[in-house]
Amino acid sequence: MTELLYLTDAKICGGTGFSVRTPREAARAVLLDDDGKMALLFITKYGFYSLPGGGIERGETRLDALRREMREETGCMIEDDPIELGCVYENRYRFNCTQRSYYYLARVKGRKGTPNLTTNEQRDGTRLCWTTPRKALELLSGGISDGYRVEFIKARDTAAILASGVLMGDLAKD
Repeated sequence: MTELLYLTDAKICGGTGFSVRTPREAARAVLLDDDGKMALLFITKYGFYSLPGGGIERGETRLDALRREMREETGCMIEDDPIELGCVYENRYRFNCTQRSYYYLARVKGRKGTPNLTTNEQRDGTRLCWTTPRKALELLSGGISDGYRVEFIKARDTAAILASGVLMGDLAKD
């Protein structure tokens, strides 16, 4: 999969450290409904937005994880042919954490359901919203930032939205 972005402390906060941990792998999506609205999660406890997705579990393929994460976080099934957008690699020295996120452009298949969030997601006040791609990009760039972790999330998700091309043409109309 094409590399979209390689994020390090140097790019986010000017740090010079580098984590050597084995990367956690995740599957994430720019998920669109039939009206061209994009799924976005708001994490109320921390005051920031992110695209839906999460960790790939042992024995899962990337696409299996993507389908599971979309069902869990958005309550939606996705069409069978999501489009690969690319990979974002994060190296967070301060947290001794590395992560490789595989991004896809996906469309909702059938009716929207109800998210089935994890206990941690519920505790953090995670809320699903559907908005235009342009507004999603605006929401991602705003909000509260801890100056570190959230800045990594903002950078990686923004790169995925830009790579998806959803800001072009009719989808970008507000």
